[in-house]
Amino acid sequence: MTKLRRTGEAADADRVSRLEENLERERLAERVDAIHRKAGRKLSLVGWSLGGIYAREIARRRPDLVRQVARKLRNDGPAA
Repeated sequence: MTKLRRTGEAADADRVSRLEENLERERLAERVDAIHRKAGRKLSLVGWSLGGIYAREIARRRPDLVRQVARKLRNDGPAA
């Protein structure tokens, strides 16, 4: 029973994590839309790590708002 409970908790945590990511993407998309309206032109999005993935996803979902995406997915420098 303990193993099943832990598995269920892990599944719940995974669902919450995905929901939070979806909400974050929606907030970012709303922000990009607001900036687009103010600027009056398509935007260039720059993202690093997870931000790069979000930028790409916003561009995929809203190509009418995005001119281009620049992404850096990892740090190639020495460890801090």
